[in-house]
Amino acid sequence: MPQMEYKYLTNVSRNVDTVLGRAEKLKEIHERLHKYAPVVLVNGLGGIGKTTVALEFIRCYEQDYKYIAWIEVTDTIISAFVSNATLIDRLGLTDKPGPLPRSIRSPSLRSDHQ
Repeated sequence: MPQMEYKYLTNVSRNVDTVLGRAEKLKEIHERLHKYAPVVLVNGLGGIGKTTVALEFIRCYEQDYKYIAWIEVTDTIISAFVSNATLIDRLGLTDKPGPLPRSIRSPSLRSDHQ
């Protein structure tokens, strides 16, 4: 059976609050993703609108990306990835160690182990 391909590699909320005055920040995030890095970390104090800005970014720019993943880190980045069953399933990963499947590798993410 062929593996399904998903745009959303994790569950992403579709509920976005009204976003005002963040157009420049959204444009900056979009530019950073295209020019500098395949991943952008959004962090800061609770209640300042990080989640709202991230969800608005997805709503505005999702058509520009092949894959979208929402990784919520509460402990360590490694545990956030390893414990995300939806991400593991949609990437087609198994419990066997080894390199990532070629279809999801990125040259900027490669390590000496791949």
